[in-house]
Amino acid sequence: MKPVLRRSIDERGNGLVGTALGCAVFVAFLLLAIQAILGLYATSVITAVTTDAATRVANSAGDPGARVAAEAEARRMLGRAGEGATFEWATSSNDGWLGGPPSSRNGTLGSSATVDSSATTDDSVALTVSVALPKFFRGFAPGGEVGRISRTARVAIEQFR
Repeated sequence: MKPVLRRSIDERGNGLVGTALGCAVFVAFLLLAIQAILGLYATSVITAVTTDAATRVANSAGDPGARVAAEAEARRMLGRAGEGATFEWATSSNDGWLGGPPSSRNGTLGSSATVDSSATTDDSVALTVSVALPKFFRGFAPGGEVGRISRTARVAIEQFR
């Protein structure tokens, strides 16, 4: 018969502490990855919605209700995030900005730049949409300006001649 090795009493529970810490670190990285994926998906959706709304207004041939309809459709497509979204419209023409230049973000989180008439082509529509960053876990996502996604779309107004 083989002798059975027994652990001493002072070694009991050592594996439990290491396993618990390892699981906690794994869950923290998993939550961080989920937040990053959620942020990337939200950025893609907001970019697509912004481009669609600006294109709809640019192709409206001067319809005065086009901005209202495009903004309503964009808010509907954004769902709950659309309720708190801000929309800034501007139109460039040969005479300059109609309605004033939009204050906008240049597509990165936290940095801002002003769009001037040289940044767009003649006869174009610019739309800036700013939405709060969706948070999977409140402790992981920052707040303030860093916690917002802001996208600008510029679309040329095309008219038949």
